[in-house]
Amino acid sequence: MSRLDQLPADQKAVLQLLLKQGRSYDDIAGLLQLERRAVRERALGALHALGAGAGADLPPDRQDQVADHLLGQQDPDQHAATRRFLAGSAPGRRWASAVAAELAPIAPAGLPDLPAEHAEAAGAEAGEEPAGSRRLPGDPASRSGGPAPRSSRLGGAVLVLALLLAAGIGAFLLLRSDDPSAASDEPATSQAAPAAPQDGVEAQVTLAATRAGGNAAGAAAVVVSRGTRGLAVAGQDLRPGDYAVWLYTSRTETRLLGFAPRVTGNGVLSVVARSIPEDYARFRELVISRERVTEANRDAERTQPGTIVLRGEIGEPPAAP
Repeated sequence: MSRLDQLPADQKAVLQLLLKQGRSYDDIAGLLQLERRAVRERALGALHALGAGAGADLPPDRQDQVADHLLGQQDPDQHAATRRFLAGSAPGRRWASAVAAELAPIAPAGLPDLPAEHAEAAGAEAGEEPAGSRRLPGDPASRSGGPAPRSSRLGGAVLVLALLLAAGIGAFLLLRSDDPSAASDEPATSQAAPAAPQDGVEAQVTLAATRAGGNAAGAAAVVVSRGTRGLAVAGQDLRPGDYAVWLYTSRTETRLLGFAPRVTGNGVLSVVARSIPEDYARFRELVISRERVTEANRDAERTQPGTIVLRGEIGEPPAAP
């Protein structure tokens, strides 16, 4: 298994969005309604893991600088400064080369080329700081006096949305945008149609664990693409087994949306529904239930959730403009 395959799901998701879809930190932060810093931390954490063993002689802040460069997240001045640094730093080129080799399979458009070596002594003769000790203007480490903190795993329910982005929202939007049948083929009429919902994330639900859910956490998002609503749900730290997704107000007012793929030993749940009832917001909650599925009851109609392990209030969708 490659190092890329061993990354936490949230880190791998961010890399795929950056390199496969050409998104920026700001794009992803806006889509997930996260801070830009949270997105960048996951990207940098991923590249640190991919370059482990090759960066012993490269300070963490320099690794961050080169990581931003490889991911195409620098402005022209920063890009030029990083190339100058790499040209004069053998440790920098060694780390960048190792990381680039790991990223290549998910970078269809390619990665920035590495500059040729030049004499590292030139800067020292001019009285400059050693290449490995300088920081870029605007780099978080230079502003704070130390490397920016980063997390190697999902740190809470809201951050499960990073996994949801790749396993849910991203898949839904890509399927919709690439599916010719997604475009309406109904003939035009003279009647004014209701305003279509705007593309993007219409509603988010933070899913908190019940007592039966233990340490589980999750999140969901109602996503709109080309006027059609879908639902993406993700969870972590769930017991292996079968789980269902429900709209829920009370034991007598429920609606089954469907089953998630069976959760395995990694404890991760991810599911995408390419449609969701337009009246979803009339239900109070979105809940995830653990279900006992056997050959005898696999096709049985279910009207009530089993053991609820995650739940969150849906809230009102935004009003149409």
